[in-house]
Amino acid sequence: MRTLVLIACVQLLSPAAILADDGAGSDDAPVLRSAIYPAEKDGNRLCVARGTVQHFFFVPGNPSERTIDPFRFVLTVPEGVRVIQATGDAVEAYYRPELIGRKRERRDGRWYVRWEWEADRALSGRSLEKARFFNAWCGAMIAGEAVADGQHPFFWRIEADELSEPEREGTLVIMPRPKGRQPREIAIAMSGWTISPSPPFWRRLMRTYRDCGINTVDSGIVTKGDEWLRPAMDAGMERWRLLWWFWWNENHLQEHPEHAAVTFGGERDQRRVCPEIMASPDTDAIAGLMDGILPGARSGAIQGTWWDLEGPNVWDVCFCERCLRAFREFADIPAEVELTPQRIKAEYHDQWVKYCCGQSARIAERMKSYAREQGVDWDLAVYCAIQHDHTREHYRVDWEMLAPHLDLATVSYYSVNISDLEKRYTSGVTWMVDLIQSVKDIPVWATISTGYGRDSHYIADGRVTRMHLIKPVAFGANGVIQWWWGPVDGRHYHAYAEASLLIAELEPFFTDGEMDQELLSGEPREGTTRVAWRLGDRVLVMLFNDRDERRIYARPTVPNGSRLERDDGRGRLKLEGQELSASVEPLDCRWVILRLGGE
Repeated sequence: MRTLVLIACVQLLSPAAILADDGAGSDDAPVLRSAIYPAEKDGNRLCVARGTVQHFFFVPGNPSERTIDPFRFVLTVPEGVRVIQATGDAVEAYYRPELIGRKRERRDGRWYVRWEWEADRALSGRSLEKARFFNAWCGAMIAGEAVADGQHPFFWRIEADELSEPEREGTLVIMPRPKGRQPREIAIAMSGWTISPSPPFWRRLMRTYRDCGINTVDSGIVTKGDEWLRPAMDAGMERWRLLWWFWWNENHLQEHPEHAAVTFGGERDQRRVCPEIMASPDTDAIAGLMDGILPGARSGAIQGTWWDLEGPNVWDVCFCERCLRAFREFADIPAEVELTPQRIKAEYHDQWVKYCCGQSARIAERMKSYAREQGVDWDLAVYCAIQHDHTREHYRVDWEMLAPHLDLATVSYYSVNISDLEKRYTSGVTWMVDLIQSVKDIPVWATISTGYGRDSHYIADGRVTRMHLIKPVAFGANGVIQWWWGPVDGRHYHAYAEASLLIAELEPFFTDGEMDQELLSGEPREGTTRVAWRLGDRVLVMLFNDRDERRIYARPTVPNGSRLERDDGRGRLKLEGQELSASVEPLDCRWVILRLGGE
């Protein structure tokens, strides 16, 4: 479901290329290489906005068979840029090096500071291209007043006592301070998937989010004590906790091995419980999951749980006798018909897919009922792809079946293709919002992404991120959530700040008004989209330039007798009779508010 596309990226060297560049990579002559993520995705450029804390992943590689221990992360940055330890103990995968040295040095007439951090574990043999972001050290930078805005070289390498990689060079771009505004009701959310923060980093990150207009954070960190919860609360964050779970409950299976799920091939799953057991109110199988979630909701640390529901595939599991009996009844299949996984796939494909999606819905219902039984006010959100046959078959999600049991739906709109701004983020968002809210009146958020993983796509253009934030809200979503915090740099923080100012300014139309596209007539100009919201006798018109090449003049026809009440003042605009004309810069949005008059 997570479509991963790379733009503006730098291809990592293969082990063969590394050896050709630096000599033989044998036990006797190991080779060290490293990368700074996400800078590697953009020509080794990292944008740091003032007033923010900017994380980075320092990824070490060792394409030899020799284990290197000890080794050091060495980072040389312009004087005035502070480097802090961003990694805490929540996730074990990351390195947690100790600062062992900090020294001023002069290069090309400029002062720098060399920071040395000793790794807390060895570096075993692995190629750099196969190292993941969580095989790295996560540090962070803070731009002080002593460093000027603009571009500055920075340098890094990993080294051991008798071994060092050639020094690498990148560019730090110091940007002005972003100034956003948190909306009151519309969610601008950030997912903290994989985050393992140190307390100083977490405190600064919450302030960064607040100042950029982010008002919601998804992270189980907030359930781990007041030093984590308080910074989020002080920053005005609504709080959720991510759940990535495919019916796992190994403790339950130890007591009830007969409840194990059965694969398509007839094998008992060693980890998964049968979904019929999970959904049943007559078993306590769901307790093993929920008892780890509800204390945070009971204490007020979290509002609810964001379930990343992406499977298992309907043809993976479960084909136990219990599920086959339930399916026979569901599909009204005569008793004399023998049911096997192969026969079901060949003859009852659609009925089985629908049955499996129903299991997901009943599991969600069981989760909600268990929380009520425990007397806990707890919200359940589900994240998955848009309504589609692929979503049903591969992720076991049919939104119409699932929505009655949810408090929030978060639908995926991953994309970096600018062409998708015209449909995927307009009519596509409106269609999904209408579909879900026709079943149950719950909030619907669009899930966006700048990518995740070092082999993923990466949006280098902050204007695209800004459009990804604004357009879903403009076309009916009740919020936007960014999947994974990892690739966000200063450009994205500025995009968040700019988008939050616009959303907060126009929020009454989105929360109390009604979208009414019939207020605008005439065909949109090529490369533009538009939307209208009505609130009483006032109309908000938003005009989008969905292209990145040139400025476009958007010219919608507005209701007769409209009077211009307000506009964003960001370019040429005029209203003559029913003809509105506004210049819109590439990948940008203009807005006006009209007052409706008499005929």
